[in-house]
Amino acid sequence: MRRLLAVMTLLTLPGATARAQGMYLVGAAKVDVTPPPFDAAADAAMFPNCPAAVYTGPRLFGLQEPYIDRDGSGFFNYDGDVYCDANANGRYDGLYSSGGADHLIEWVHDPIDARAVAIGDGTKMAVIVTVESIGLFENQTKRMRAAVLAALPPGSDVTLVFSADHNESSPDSIGLFGAPDTGQGVGVNSGIDDYYMAFVVDRAAEAAVQAIQSAVPGRLRIAEVLPPADLPTHLSHNFPTTNDDRSPAAINPKLRIIQGVAASGAPIFTLLGLSAHNQQVGHAGDSETVTVGSRTLRVNRAVSDVLDQTSFTDIQRAWKDKRTRFVPNWEI
Repeated sequence: MRRLLAVMTLLTLPGATARAQGMYLVGAAKVDVTPPPFDAAADAAMFPNCPAAVYTGPRLFGLQEPYIDRDGSGFFNYDGDVYCDANANGRYDGLYSSGGADHLIEWVHDPIDARAVAIGDGTKMAVIVTVESIGLFENQTKRMRAAVLAALPPGSDVTLVFSADHNESSPDSIGLFGAPDTGQGVGVNSGIDDYYMAFVVDRAAEAAVQAIQSAVPGRLRIAEVLPPADLPTHLSHNFPTTNDDRSPAAINPKLRIIQGVAASGAPIFTLLGLSAHNQQVGHAGDSETVTVGSRTLRVNRAVSDVLDQTSFTDIQRAWKDKRTRFVPNWEI
């Protein structure tokens, strides 16, 4: 399976002003979409019809429906536990990891976010937002778009593109795995948490608006390069990625990069297109653990953007060597 990963790196721009001259307006923003920790006051406001004195099951994170922990496991289970179906959607809205079935998230290895870049010519603006998530449905991107347009002046000419980077170490957003197998297959009880998705919709829209509002005059730099020779590549053994003899078939090995820079030359954003499939954390086995302080934690229950961090290191290395490695390399 292949995907397009949009890794947008934000850098501080010192001393930039709207008086700077350039061919484009370029802006960027980053907004956190990590599930927030449990907060009793926020929880009571979100679930007023689910009394805390009744639904006492522990929750490490907010944005999850209250439940009664009858089996004493410390986490919700469909077998025996009782939950408060506050939105009447017929399922438990909890933060299941998209990396495997019945993996409620237990900890945050590193934050995840929504990142946006904005490119305009003074009259029109194009905005690309990527969310660290396994995927987004059309109804969610429509809500994101509506929220952005509502925050902008009427008649704003803005093209909006919302995407997910297929991170499988994030909350289930498409019901692919998530909740436990019922015996009729994984996904019969969806692992989507509607409260978290509403949170993501708001945050992604906020990133887009911030990118637009922060735009300054600047230029675009474009480059294309093959990955560093020492970057390991593992191809899946199925068509169309590989042929029957496991030789490469339909693959795209190139890194394509767009960088927005201010008139001073200071980088605003770096946008990287890379074909990859992030499974490092979410697909770890239950036996793979890590010790954090005094706690032993299961790797596959973590929220993480590990692949983004790895990709950023590689793109920094390639970009610094662009004079000899990048073909073509130009500025527009």
